[in-house]
Amino acid sequence: MSEPVAHWSTSCRDGGLLRYVLLLIGAVAALYAALAPIALWQQGLRGLAESAAAAVVCLLPAVAALGVSYRLLGTPQALGAMMLAMGLRLMPPLVVALLLATRGTGADFFPFVCYLLLFYVATLAVETCLFVQLIRARK
Repeated sequence: MSEPVAHWSTSCRDGGLLRYVLLLIGAVAALYAALAPIALWQQGLRGLAESAAAAVVCLLPAVAALGVSYRLLGTPQALGAMMLAMGLRLMPPLVVALLLATRGTGADFFPFVCYLLLFYVATLAVETCLFVQLIRARK
């Protein structure tokens, strides 16, 4: 029973995937904490819910992309893994934005799309930074 716990802790300490995922979650949580007062001031509880939904829509694919990149780094399929990770990261927020574009007017979902763009750019930047650290750690 103590073996999986030891595995998780060394995974966190020695540059394992868990460490990178936790850093990504922390960055998204920090951005949400910074945006929450603005969202609450502009839209009330709806703004908090929209910004949280945008964070989740961007965070989950970013974690999946980081996992694919981590798993296939250093293999002959590394370039294909990067392309797959890009698709995994881009498609869910893009599909959500396209679905919202087909419903109602643009003004109906403008704040949510702004939150979506902010969280997408943030997760892209953090994930790229973490992937560069991962490449350096593996050399």
